[in-house]
This record gives sequence, structure tokens and C-alpha cells, in this order.
Amino acid sequence: MKTYRLLVARLMIIGIASLSLSPFFATQTLAQTVKSSPESKESPHIKSAAYEWLEVALEATAREHERVSPRPTVGSRMLAIIMTAMYDAWAAYDEKAVGTRLDDKLRRPKSERTAANKEKAIAYATYRAMLDVFAEDKVWLEEQMRRRGFDPSDATTDLSKPQGVGNVAARAVIEYRHTDGANQLGDELGGNGKPYSDYTFYRPVNSIDKILDPDCWQPITFQFADGKTGAPGYLTPHWYRVKPFALERADQFRPPPPPKVGSEQLKREVEEVLNYTANLSPKQKAIVEFMRDGPRSTGQSGHWLKFAQMVSRRETACANFNQCPDCPVERGPSRINSTIAFCSGERLEL
Repeated sequence: MKTYRLLVARLMIIGIASLSLSPFFATQTLAQTVKSSPESKESPHIKSAAYEWLEVALEATAREHERVSPRPTVGSRMLAIIMTAMYDAWAAYDEKAVGTRLDDKLRRPKSERTAANKEKAIAYATYRAMLDVFAEDKVWLEEQMRRRGFDPSDATTDLSKPQGVGNVAARAVIEYRHTDGANQLGDELGGNGKPYSDYTFYRPVNSIDKILDPDCWQPITFQFADGKTGAPGYLTPHWYRVKPFALERADQFRPPPPPKVGSEQLKREVEEVLNYTANLSPKQKAIVEFMRDGPRSTGQSGHWLKFAQMVSRRETACANFNQCPDCPVERGPSRINSTIAFCSGERLEL
């Protein structure tokens, strides 16, 4: 258990660091990844079930962002739920791996640990998880299942069948996350009844036209694409209450407070960011645009899962989910921890 927690801690630190990197450093990382990923004609990439369903999940995320607009905190949680359900279904067919919710209770005998069973279990677990977080896309998701030869209406919980394993694994994750503090169902006491709404009665210190404390956040008026103006509020003030993945508590990796207005540290940091921004090369500018929104917006969480797919294409072992089950599955849960850690720190400062 100690070893497991140390591994998880390292993953969380990586996730938290990646969220805070400046665009300059992001461009270096992506540029190096692309440069070292030549496609081999001798070893074409074969998409695993995990890889293929991640593509579906990212497209569903992009569709959700188009309907609602990107919500980094909410989006990271959506992808974490999907990736966790996917992993838990796969773990049932591994000799040693255990699920995040049901431990080893879904373990299947060696005779059932076939590639076909794993692929079907992954398909149903992923589908059920996506159906929960992307309910508006029910018809589209059903189509994705049928296109791959699966019956979306099969809701069996018979563990002797791979679809039953997938359905049960997803249900356990979904039920746990329905009460994780994110207010997905809009049923938290103090909320307004809308999904993901705040229930902590947060109010900004500063108003749109008046600053009472320069070290606190101020809502700013924007002009949107349709010509209308508005001042978006704090997206998810309650996110510090969301249960993290594998961490002992939400504030375990909470960052320190930002430098105060007028301090030398703040002056240095602002100048540093301005210098990076003013000296970006054309390639770096293009990568920054990708990190900001991408060709199909999936948020930062989705972008880092895209990077994981790039690694999967580069590394031969990762083409087989049996050999590389946590690439890119581990990235999903780690991203929700990043948003929880940063939002818990933000809440203290806003």
C-alpha cells in the first residue's frame, strides 16, 4: 500500500505541475514529443480497445464543450470517471490488478481472460460512464456502440459475461461519483438545483466595477462571439469539496498562495510571462493555440490524454492494452486531482 501511495503521489505531482506550466514550457514538451514520434512503416500502430474508446470519449467531450462551453474542472472529472470505469473493467481480467471501487471482487477466472472479453467489458464500462456524464448525447453514444458491434440496451449485471463486468464496474464508479461533492445531479443542499452548481454560498470580494481587495479575484466583463457581453462567475467554487482520486485529502497538494500585489515576486513573475509570450516562435504559437483550445476543444485534461495517445502510437508495447493498461488511463484520474488541488487553493485566495 505504501508503494502504491508513493506511485500515486508521483503521478499527482506530475498532473499538478502540468496544469501550472506556462505555454512556453508546454510548447517545448509537445515539440519534443512530436519530434521523437516518427511513424514506422514496419510497425503500424494497432489501436487497442482503450485507445479507441478514449477517442470516442474525447469526441464526446468536444461535443459537450460545444453545447455548454469548456468547463475545465467539470471536464476533468468527466474524463476521470470514464477512464476509471474503463480501468476497473479491464482489471477484472488481470491476474493482479484491482479495481478502484470493488477491489478484486470482479476478478474473472483465467479461462475468461481473453482479448475479446476485455474489449467487450471495456466497451460497456466506457459507454455506461459516458452515458452518465454525457446524457444529452445518448443517441450518438448508442450509435458508437452499434458501429462497433455492441448492443447498447444490454444492461446485464451477470459477471460471467464481459458486458456484465463492464456494466457493474461502471455502476460502482458512477454511484461513488454521484456523491463526491461535485454536485453532478444538482441535489446538494444549498445549491440551486442545477448540475454542478455551487452550494457553498460563495460571493466574490470584488465586484465588476469596484475593487475592495486587489489580492482577490475580480469578475471581468467580456464580449462573447454572439456580440453579447457578460461577466462569467467563478466556475466551481465548491470544487475543493470534491473527493480526489487516491489522495488522502483534497488539500494534499494545495499550492502556496500567489504573491501579493506590489511585491517584487509578482513583478518578476509577470515580467517572466510577458517575456515568454513576446518571444514565441511560430511553432510555439501554434502549439499554444492547441493548448488553449485545440482543433476540437477537450480542455487541458483532454489535451494531455491526446499526448498519452501520441506516446501509445510511439511505443510498441502501448499498442496492446494488456501490456500498457495505464497508458493513457492513469492520466484521467490524475487530472481531476490537479483541478481539485488548484481550486482548493484558489478558493482561499478569491
